[in-house]
Amino acid sequence: MRVELEALLKGNQMLAHADLFAGIGGFSYGLKQTGGYETQWYCENEKYAQEVLLSRMLDGRLDTAPIWPDINTLDGKPWRGRIDILTGGFPCIDISVAGKQAGIKGKHSSLWFQMLRLIDEIRPRYFIVENTPNLRFRGIDALLGSVADLGSYEVAWSCISARQLGAPHKRDRIWLIGKSMADPASQRGRGGNAEWQDAKDAWEPSRYPFHRGWDSCGRFRLPNDGIPQGVGRDHDCLGWECGTPRVQTGQKQR
Repeated sequence: MRVELEALLKGNQMLAHADLFAGIGGFSYGLKQTGGYETQWYCENEKYAQEVLLSRMLDGRLDTAPIWPDINTLDGKPWRGRIDILTGGFPCIDISVAGKQAGIKGKHSSLWFQMLRLIDEIRPRYFIVENTPNLRFRGIDALLGSVADLGSYEVAWSCISARQLGAPHKRDRIWLIGKSMADPASQRGRGGNAEWQDAKDAWEPSRYPFHRGWDSCGRFRLPNDGIPQGVGRDHDCLGWECGTPRVQTGQKQR
């Protein structure tokens, strides 16, 4: 899988990426650094994380793209064949050893099945899933079985710690990479089809609560650790309803 992705990148193809459970944009930021991926949209329901994503778009660290606020209402069908790589770290609350370990069918971690639905609707070339390594004992069988039921992906997985990549802490994580077994020529990804149209046009603004552009009402102060000291929202703006989400520098640590 790695060799195939590297071959695509060497062909100067910009691969279309979609970011589920986006958080503060870790997947998107890392992929952007390669110079070979462009994030088409984000899905994140936490308001603070949405504001951080917005701030990273404004300072150029992330691709400017819509933020969808609820994976449960996200319709992937207009994006079928238009996304090369779909990523997401679904909630680990019911899987982690720190929680009640209800498993992948628990209230929070069962959002995996929403990601599965979107994989089925979008049919990306690849998908990447990240979670706590306790998934091996609290749901990996159900996860792999549900992917197998799609009948069109092969999946490889491994546990990798941050320490293995040079970080000064352990932080084990399980990573799963799914690869479409469909004929590559049938994939309508951004890099390989002359009929490609801008993916952002797949959603009609009148039907969906996202906005294509944002303007800033202030500058963010970004410390060396990359975490904004103050992230706020212009109170004259009603968020997703007003059409012009704004950001401002705040004085209070959040």
